[in-house]
Amino acid sequence: MIVKSKIGMGESLSLVSAVSYALSNVVQAWTMAEAPLYVGVALKSLPIWIIATIIYIKGKHGENTEFKREKISLNAFLFLILLGIFFHVLGNATLISALKYGGVIISTPIMGTQAIWISILAYFFLREIINIPMIIGMVISVLGTVVLTLGKSSSNIYIENLNLSIILSLITAVSFAIGGLIQRYLLTREKLSEWTVMFYSLTSAQLILFVLVILNGNMNFYFTVGLLTFLKLMLTGIFCAVAIIALTKAMVFTQAAIVTTIGSLQTAIAPLLAAIFLKEEINGLMIFGILLIMAGVYIVQRKRAV
Repeated sequence: MIVKSKIGMGESLSLVSAVSYALSNVVQAWTMAEAPLYVGVALKSLPIWIIATIIYIKGKHGENTEFKREKISLNAFLFLILLGIFFHVLGNATLISALKYGGVIISTPIMGTQAIWISILAYFFLREIINIPMIIGMVISVLGTVVLTLGKSSSNIYIENLNLSIILSLITAVSFAIGGLIQRYLLTREKLSEWTVMFYSLTSAQLILFVLVILNGNMNFYFTVGLLTFLKLMLTGIFCAVAIIALTKAMVFTQAAIVTTIGSLQTAIAPLLAAIFLKEEINGLMIFGILLIMAGVYIVQRKRAV
């Protein structure tokens, strides 16, 4: 009974993560035109940064020895900054831009291919194995991306920057994959805790974003933004925070392969929500492309050597 309960909890949290990520992307697409790019990125990361800061500081000054005995080497510190740059700055900035130009239905499934890119990067940098089924899964996902693009091109709605949105979505996927690779290195090789990694990477990202906001002359937005716009931007961050926390907790109850596989459902949930709430057009060919991408990602995640 205990085993079944744990497996059920892990699967439930993974599903919560997938739905939350999907909602975050949909709300983000809804609000993206209401804030400058780097301000939107900073506000999206704000809720999870606050949570990570509170938990990290409480652990450092409380009775939790997990945080107190951690020693961060210079090498680990540099990788924490890189994680903040690739995942929280570049990844989120290109994600917002991709949603702006291509919408949720095009951008989200392509971003879901990050599982493929992280497998390729892990092969070269962490010496993890890529097997034949994984290669087949990668080919299927690439084919799905092509079909999805053709499906959008054949629809009645013309998107002027469709190719740009595809490129930005791929950059987002690769950026998140690099971030995932760095995070895996910090957790497994440097033996840092999840909240330590989140605190330092998010703090460095917030500092970088603060500088970028100043350089772009957008500081006045914080003082002139309307309450509704601010709440919508924060809602994006809250959904993202829920997704990250649920995903982290899910790892405690079940295998990583199961968690990541269920989490990849966001590539289907987000387009469905966008079609319902944002009235984005979707046709049979696009649905087929999304299903191919999901199938390829599923194969890669299930067959990844651990």
